[in-house]
Amino acid sequence: MKNLPTLSIVIPAYNEEKRIEKTIDTLLNEKNELKIKEILIVDDGSIDKTSKIVLTKSHSSNIIKLIQLETNQGKGGALREGVMRATGEYIGCFDADLSASIDSIPHAITMLENDADVVVGTRVTPQGIDLRKTQPLRRRYAGKLFSLLQRLIVGIPYKDTQCPFKLFTKEAATVIFPNLVIRRWSIDVELLALAEKNNFKIIELPIIWQHVDDSKVALGPKILINVISELLKIRHNINKLQD
Repeated sequence: MKNLPTLSIVIPAYNEEKRIEKTIDTLLNEKNELKIKEILIVDDGSIDKTSKIVLTKSHSSNIIKLIQLETNQGKGGALREGVMRATGEYIGCFDADLSASIDSIPHAITMLENDADVVVGTRVTPQGIDLRKTQPLRRRYAGKLFSLLQRLIVGIPYKDTQCPFKLFTKEAATVIFPNLVIRRWSIDVELLALAEKNNFKIIELPIIWQHVDDSKVALGPKILINVISELLKIRHNINKLQD
């Protein structure tokens, strides 16, 4: 572990005052073991105390960096901003609740050191057990529908595109993230599709994951229409790159 390259952690945060401090503390406790160079919290136009909490924590640790967006840009916009400012040799993207355990980071880094360019977590174990079964039923069905739509419209082959655990080499991130245009949840599909298009080596890694309540993911007919529109836009943009 002593020779691990430096790692940047990027976390988009929208109205996360209830859990961002705990998340930062968890990462700080592991900063030496994981060679964490910086923790970039991207406040995505929050109207609560998220930024104030992050600033307070930054006074006690200079690896904590706050990026404030004036207006809400969505997960895609926040991730893009954070990753493009990251300076570590490897860059990890996680949700503010850390539902995807950072215990899997050393395994992901080993894969990156052995020629992978992108490591994407999957909540399906090697034995075929889907950890997402702990989610509320409505959320599970929405996830299955999204996966089906993604495969039909975009067609990338990964088991769990939406898993909130992704690590990139700095080189791969520098190519992928400046070209992202999707601002909301389909960003995960777009970045994997772009990684494939650029012939980066992508490896799936089964991770430890636990459902966290208080999700901010909205569901409903309007969201479904938006998702389909985003996926069609991704396919169109990828096809343009192939021409």
